[in-house]
Amino acid sequence: ITAGSTATAKDTLDLDAAKLNTLNITAKQDFDLTGSTLTKVQNMTVDTTKAFTGVALADAANVTVSGTASTAKATFAALGTATTQTHATNLTATGLKAGLTTGAINAGTSSSTINVSGVTGNVTLAAITADAGITLTATNLGGNLANGAAALTTTTGKIDVDVSNAKGTVALGALTTNGSGDVTLNASSTVGAVTTGVITGNNVTINGQGALGGVVV
Repeated sequence: ITAGSTATAKDTLDLDAAKLNTLNITAKQDFDLTGSTLTKVQNMTVDTTKAFTGVALADAANVTVSGTASTAKATFAALGTATTQTHATNLTATGLKAGLTTGAINAGTSSSTINVSGVTGNVTLAAITADAGITLTATNLGGNLANGAAALTTTTGKIDVDVSNAKGTVALGALTTNGSGDVTLNASSTVGAVTTGVITGNNVTINGQGALGGVVV
């Protein structure tokens, strides 16, 4: 889908596509999918110039979002399903100077890889739950990373978080395994303060070398 007219301030699309698997969107203006049904979409690519607003993707597998303009912004509802999903839920984001916000990210019995390293604005993530493990990468993030009131939770896997060289503040919630999984936090060379909730893991490794704002766990 390619949308966006200079004569239209906002494009709204109610897409009733309960069996759709792959959706690619290029949006030149504000783009709103709020009234859509996309329960089977696993693969979504979004390139936005202004504000993109998505809906819940209960079967999300690979979501990629980008936007090079200073006005580029993306908001997603929940991605994945905690109780029934058996495949990974992955999110990759770049650009988005005006920010990225997501609802809860769930991968059920599988794993989740979130990469927001290329984002130039602020990133707000809700809870991330994936039984087989979580990888969150925000190296060189241009803005702030907020996950403070939520948590990263896995039952059989490990948690790897890399926020090295992030330019803003980093506020993470609890990092929780079942006690047998390892937890790694790389906060080296960060500029703003880095904070987390309670960390629960077998081996916990924290690298705060060169962290100008400090690391508080």
